[in-house]
Amino acid sequence: MQNHDEIGRTESTDMTGHRRVDDLLQVRLTLMEYAAGHSLEDVLQKTLDEIGDMVGSPIGFYHFVEPDQKHLTLQVWSTRTVREFCTAQRQGMHYSIDEAGVWVDCVHQRRPIIHNNFESVPNRKGMPEGHARLIREMVVPIFRGGKIVAILGVGNKPADYTEKDVELVTYFADVAWEIAERKQAEEALRLSEEKFRLLAEQSITGTCVIQDGGFLYVNPRLAEILDFTPEEMIRRQVLELVAEQDRDMVQENMRKRISGEVATMHYIFLALKKDGSEVTMEVFGSSLVYKGRPAIIATLLDITERRQAEE
Repeated sequence: MQNHDEIGRTESTDMTGHRRVDDLLQVRLTLMEYAAGHSLEDVLQKTLDEIGDMVGSPIGFYHFVEPDQKHLTLQVWSTRTVREFCTAQRQGMHYSIDEAGVWVDCVHQRRPIIHNNFESVPNRKGMPEGHARLIREMVVPIFRGGKIVAILGVGNKPADYTEKDVELVTYFADVAWEIAERKQAEEALRLSEEKFRLLAEQSITGTCVIQDGGFLYVNPRLAEILDFTPEEMIRRQVLELVAEQDRDMVQENMRKRISGEVATMHYIFLALKKDGSEVTMEVFGSSLVYKGRPAIIATLLDITERRQAEE
């Protein structure tokens, strides 16, 4: 049986472990919230700052490893590195991994590396002018799909780095990459949206994006055809602007496209203008994913005059 002292020590250890987990989760949540309103560079730097505080390291850096696994790009240093230690302006620089120093051993060996006596490390290279002098360092790789996508390093802790430090830094290095992926996806989406909007705004055909049965985007031409403004149509349900006799048909076509039963949509229906009058529309539609959920992008042509001529 455990005596009172042993039980007390066990409870104390458990409480320390719980506090550590709670602290890690809180820092992770803080970084996620911070990412919402800041650039990728700011988020990575804040991550390095948080890690530096937790493991007592005034120096920190984060690099992306290129898909060829032969080059990397310096993304950011920690705040203290820039302010107090390193005057070399190399952010955004590309490095050949084969020509870099021992700090990329984690790439060659595909595991975290600790150099607790940096001066004695064999085959190390001299630092470039303005670079911080290293006493000790620890660098960890971040893996995705079997490849190293980034490395995170810290340096000059007053005491030796330990396996506990490796666990902590590896955890937040992974969090940083998770945030980086999200920020990069957001930026790609923003650029694609801007490009789409530029083309759609200048189009002579009606264009809209539909999600959950409502208009998510309407270009000026489609709004003009129906005598609305784009703002008046946004968030309105599509079926509100469809003649009653065609609503079931339009709804079924949208359902088939969203569910993937058909690859594209192409049909003719009667749309309702703002004053309730009818206009004959020919629609071509396909699916897309917008913010993680299915949607439809459609091009619509006013064929009223053509139909009248045919009749």
